[in-house]
Amino acid sequence: MCDGIALEGVRLVVEALPKACRDGGDMDARGKMLVAAAMGAVAFQKDLGVVHSLAHPLSTLFGMHHGLANALCLVAGMKFCAKKKPGLYRRVGIACGLEVMSVSDTAADQATIEFIAKFLESIGISGKLSAHGADPAKIDALAAQAWDDPCHKTNAVPVTLDDLRNLYLEVM
Repeated sequence: MCDGIALEGVRLVVEALPKACRDGGDMDARGKMLVAAAMGAVAFQKDLGVVHSLAHPLSTLFGMHHGLANALCLVAGMKFCAKKKPGLYRRVGIACGLEVMSVSDTAADQATIEFIAKFLESIGISGKLSAHGADPAKIDALAAQAWDDPCHKTNAVPVTLDDLRNLYLEVM
């Protein structure tokens, strides 16, 4: 049930977030985002994964907004997971409106990840963590806190402390 709810939330976000960003007075878009946020809260029952483990220390150590921290780590986290579990993002791609049914698992993941990267950029979320206040000298502290965060323990693929450190280096 969590997967179905999460995927419908993704579909709503793809439809409504760009509209809400362009026009904060668009009540239909904002209403859909409210529903998508509630769907995300329901889907949390299944837990959150490596991206949230990366985001939590960014908020703690640098005061980075939690949503921004997640967004800036999302593409790297997706690439990491897709490399170890091809096909993981096919259903996400479908929820995004992509034609990924008749392609390989790797191609479906790649198309979905590229879409997410462009989507984030289209709503003004881009750049490296350091451009948003994160200090590259704190990589080890970030990785240690991310390792202590329980979210990665239920990630779709296993995560090591070195993986967390390398993901921070990639997005720093």
